[in-house]
Amino acid sequence: MAGKKVSKKKTKKSVKGKSKKAKVKKGKEFKKVELAFSKKGRTKTRRRIRKERVVTTLIVILAIIAVILVVKRFPFRKPVIGGVPKDVVAIVDGKTITNDELNHDYEFFFFVRGIPESYKMVVSKETVLNQTIDEILLVKEAKRLGLSVSDDEVNTVINRAINISGMPLENISRLFEEHNFSINDLRDFYWKVLLINKLLNKTVDSKINVSDSEIQDFYEKNNLTMNLSTVKDQIKAQIYSQKRYQKYLEFIEGLRKRADIRLFVENIK
Repeated sequence: MAGKKVSKKKTKKSVKGKSKKAKVKKGKEFKKVELAFSKKGRTKTRRRIRKERVVTTLIVILAIIAVILVVKRFPFRKPVIGGVPKDVVAIVDGKTITNDELNHDYEFFFFVRGIPESYKMVVSKETVLNQTIDEILLVKEAKRLGLSVSDDEVNTVINRAINISGMPLENISRLFEEHNFSINDLRDFYWKVLLINKLLNKTVDSKINVSDSEIQDFYEKNNLTMNLSTVKDQIKAQIYSQKRYQKYLEFIEGLRKRADIRLFVENIK
């Protein structure tokens, strides 16, 4: 009987011990949940969401840049007369691009679009360098045609982005500083996008037309079952987008052929 009583006591102590451990574990889990819904937890969550919304907002407002960046590249390598500094990675019509400038553009490329760092294995620095070259040529052509962008236009776009994000400008500036950028980088980015948009509107968009026969042909070739009237606008938008992309490739290829572009990829670090 005595042995049985000792066994019961041990069992009770064991159960009691497990119960305490379970309570401690449960208490820790409760504190985690409590923290998540506490004022501090909600603040951290809001900050994270707002940061994500800022990046998303930039992507939405600058959707046109996606067309500008995803293009075939036509790097023309020309012989170099004399040496160049080791920090120069390209010369475009006499304008030099240094390794520091390329590294800045490369990091900003991922930051402003919210692209994860893991994609650096896919997007090389040479790819971003070619994008920078395209932007230089496009900006130069826009200026040649007398196009410009005012400070008010840039401020309007930035203010719109701030309103949509729900973050004060101070917070956005702090976010940029945390990634070694400044609000001026954002201003320069918007300025280029607005100017390039004006150039494309004048030289590319104005020359694109989508006829009813093209829409009908697309509808029949793709064996669409929906009524044509219900999908006509979507079909027109898709055909327009395809034409615009092709016209852009032709346009940027023409600018590159007329330009003096010299690449020094061996200097990229």
